[in-house]
Amino acid sequence: MTATAADAAPRVKRPYRPKTTDEMVAGVRRQIRGLEARAMDEEPSHMPPAMLELAAEMEDAAVRVVARMRMIGYRWDDIAAPLGLSKQACFNRYGIKAAAWADGYQATRPSMPAGLNELQRHWWASGRAARIADDRAAAETAA
Repeated sequence: MTATAADAAPRVKRPYRPKTTDEMVAGVRRQIRGLEARAMDEEPSHMPPAMLELAAEMEDAAVRVVARMRMIGYRWDDIAAPLGLSKQACFNRYGIKAAAWADGYQATRPSMPAGLNELQRHWWASGRAARIADDRAAAETAA
């Protein structure tokens, strides 16, 4: 008698584990290498603009991260050290762009309520509260 799929033991589903930052970075690197290989194998004329767009998006993401770090109280020294930059070089590279982004971000989000403890203030400043408020407003508008 042969075993069928129905007779086999049920497959145990692994619990969800969020990816670490290192795992996400490794995945992005693999995708970039794939784009590079595709540019070499296929018609490469459209790849340089696409890769420049990706580089610009990565730079914009870095600006947003720096702006959020500044919003929750990190000093320029704290931001510059892991990047291998001086605080002056870090400010020159990200300061004006991060301040402009933060100004626009602050203008579009609700103000921080009074009476929050330190953890709640950190959560609010990280932008999660604003995204939740935006999602609720969009749901109310759609309803």
